[in-house]
Order: sequence, then C-alpha cells, then structure tokens
Amino acid sequence: MMMYTGLQSDRRKFLALTGLTLPEFQLLLPAFARCYERLYLPDQTLAGRPRQRFAGGGRKGVLHAPEQKLLFLLVYLKTYPLQAVLGELFALSQPRVNYWIHRLLPILHDALGEAGVLPERDPRRFARTQVAAGEDPRLIIGGTASPEAEKPGKTGRALQRQEEDAQRQERRHRGRPPEAHPLLERDLPR
Repeated sequence: MMMYTGLQSDRRKFLALTGLTLPEFQLLLPAFARCYERLYLPDQTLAGRPRQRFAGGGRKGVLHAPEQKLLFLLVYLKTYPLQAVLGELFALSQPRVNYWIHRLLPILHDALGEAGVLPERDPRRFARTQVAAGEDPRLIIGGTASPEAEKPGKTGRALQRQEEDAQRQERRHRGRPPEAHPLLERDLPR
C-alpha cells in the first residue's frame, strides 16, 4: 500500500507520483487540512447532524491522516489511473476510490485558493492581478502556422501564379482515375 511516510524519503518517486516536491506538498498540506475540517466538522456526521459518539472512535480508515488524503488525490490527478488501479495502490475498493475522489476534489480546490496558487481562468483578471502585484504581465501568445497564411516575401503576382498552377493541375487531372503507385503495380496479379 502506498503511504506518505514511505514516499517522503524518495524525492524522485514523490515528484513523479504527485507532481509536487516534498516542500511544496508540505506548504499545501496545512491549507488542505483546514479546508477539510471546515467542510467536514469533526463533531458532525456527513449528513450535518451532531455525532452520537466522539470523533475518532472505531476502525481507522486507510485515508485517515490529511497527508494520506492529499497524497491519494495528487497521485490520482498526476497519473490519472483507473479507479481500480488506484484502489490497489491505496488498499481501497473501486467504489470507495470514487467516493474519496469526489469528496476530496472540492477541498483541494479550496486549499489551492486559500494558499493563493489556484490558476487564474480569466485572462483579463490574470493581467490585472500581476499588475496589482507590481509585476509586468506575463503573456503567452500561442499560434501555429496555417497553410493559408501568406509567407513573407511572396508578392501578389507570386500568389496569383501559385493559384493558376493549382487550377492548371486540377484541369489536367480531372476525370482521370487515381494512379497506382509504381512499386505496388508490379505486385498486382496479371
């Protein structure tokens, strides 16, 4: 079974499985634990009613500790395995894996927001938050070359000639059956 205590000594494996270094994980852990306790109060049941017994009584679950819960969720998000595989790694059944994933994802979202590392989704707000922080906005411009785009140096006459050549070639090949590849013709039975 995958345990936080065993993984924290192997920094490469920890990074490969979670996507975070151990110091980054330890910075996120307190915010994650606070958000979990805020959403699931220890003196109430999941339905929101007061507990009849003290919290912590009974059998300890596999994901009892907050670091084990965070590790479980980060391994899921980084490697995205089948739930059955994740169940084998953490000694849980597939339905319990599904339950924990859906229970912990909103908590991680809140924890990332509380820690101030939640990615900005709105580009206008992204630029404003960087300007407010005193930084120059870091903008990423993505683009790919398209075949229709004009290449630098081609004049209007060169583009016109290219179109005329394409039309001439189309007229020449109109109505002809597609030609067989010369290497494949010799392999055809006669």
